[in-house]
Amino acid sequence: MSLLEERAIQNQDIFDYLYDELIEAIENKYKILIKLSEHDLSRAISKIKKIHPNLPQEENLIEHILNKFDNADIQSKSNIIDICNLTKCADNEKAKNDFANKIKNLLTQSDKQQQIIVLDKSDKLACLGNERLRKITTDVFDWIKQQGISGQYHILPIQFICDLNQLTPEEQDETIYYIFQILRRSNNQSELEVACDLLLKLKPIFEDNQREFNDLKNRIKSEGNTAIKKLLINKFFDLRGTSKMNRENKEFWDFIEAQYKDYEKEVPH
Repeated sequence: MSLLEERAIQNQDIFDYLYDELIEAIENKYKILIKLSEHDLSRAISKIKKIHPNLPQEENLIEHILNKFDNADIQSKSNIIDICNLTKCADNEKAKNDFANKIKNLLTQSDKQQQIIVLDKSDKLACLGNERLRKITTDVFDWIKQQGISGQYHILPIQFICDLNQLTPEEQDETIYYIFQILRRSNNQSELEVACDLLLKLKPIFEDNQREFNDLKNRIKSEGNTAIKKLLINKFFDLRGTSKMNRENKEFWDFIEAQYKDYEKEVPH
């Protein structure tokens, strides 16, 4: 490595000048980016995002960056996902398979901070195609089932696979069941809010989930945490608007409406 290259690796302004103004050969641009990634992955990723779509040896570069993914910090992982989306994984089937597998691995581990990385990325995975997205869905769904209903890392993967819109009707029914179990067991308010919002999206039918709705009713009756109780009442009051009232579900929805009105009375106007 020349003295100028060494200084460039240490200083981003010098690197930008070297890369943008002095290096002309595509091969050499690629090599200096690789050297930068070995020294400071975050800076290399930022440079790659900046120069896209004019990436040197794009296929090799994306493969190299993906190889860095597992040991990268959270922000770098998020940025690598963005790069894979921007480049469509260089239209390389091997890179797409590798990328899909890394997304699945993030979701199927007992680390919510890792799961959170991909939560807002479901709309950035179209390059993987329906077949790979379906594979991610089934792998994550199988992992959730293996954890059992007491698993504490369900809600974020469930949210993600619901956003992918790849669930079969049978899987969706089972997902609704898992969400209700979270609503029945969890004392984490943010987790409960996500679970409720997912039900608003999935619109479960009372008649198909009568036991689960009644379990929720019992929790509301006995809930000692005022904030959680109010959250559940408000969210299910919203869900009531998606359900057609009938003889079978009237008692439940009347209960929710009565609870909602009781809390409304307590709010000063």
